[in-house]
Amino acid sequence: MVIADRIPSGFIRQIERHRGSVAPLGGGLWRGELNGLLLHGVETREACWQSPTERMLYTFSRDYLKGAGQILPLDPEETRVYNALYQQVEQFRRQRGTMAMKDYELARQSYQEVLDQMLAQVPPEQVLSRYTPGQRLDGLTPGQRLDGLTPGQRLDGLTPEEILRAIPPEMRELLAKKLDR
Repeated sequence: MVIADRIPSGFIRQIERHRGSVAPLGGGLWRGELNGLLLHGVETREACWQSPTERMLYTFSRDYLKGAGQILPLDPEETRVYNALYQQVEQFRRQRGTMAMKDYELARQSYQEVLDQMLAQVPPEQVLSRYTPGQRLDGLTPGQRLDGLTPGQRLDGLTPEEILRAIPPEMRELLAKKLDR
């Protein structure tokens, strides 16, 4: 079985040189024979548009590397398949290195583009519900964490001793002088 963006003429000549044959059936499908074995080919750039059930083949086409968003929207099953495909790409890259994969960086960027577009369609509350409060706060500065809270809300849950320890000594001294008046 051969799965490729297109079946190149050099491939066909090589099959014929080995006394085999291969010919297009239409819709991006090819069939042939080589040394007594059946040979099947899929040209993903064409086959992905033949029916809704074949559209995931788009991820194996060169067009995908140029405009990944054409695959959207994905239903839940397609999303699982799409993510599994990308995980396989990542696993192959880790095992064989980026040089073993032609156009790896373009594939990674295309995946990120689709992922960003999918996430943009999900309500923020639904995305955030999958994370613990600590995970939600990771990467935020203290100021960002407190943004939108009133001064009273910022102090909620702190004991008077904790509040006093948070005040710099010179400010405590100034407050003590003002309270003595």
